[in-house]
Amino acid sequence: TFAAPSNQVVGQAGSIFIKQDGTGSRTVTYNTAFKFVGGTPPTMTTTAGAVDRIDYIVFASGDIHCAVSLDVKRN
Repeated sequence: TFAAPSNQVVGQAGSIFIKQDGTGSRTVTYNTAFKFVGGTPPTMTTTAGAVDRIDYIVFASGDIHCAVSLDVKRN
């Protein structure tokens, strides 16, 4: 579960990597501070060992814009 960060700085940006463990099927929930394209949080990949990436930027306090890359793989 992603709670609302208490130390947000406007313009702060970064990436969050979410890796499923060997069992998989783990889910993610987000505080309303996290905003996604289309207004709906994506369903993260639940395959064992899968890696998803969330790129974010703090637009304003309580307003974190996110873009998601699902099931990122190495070549």
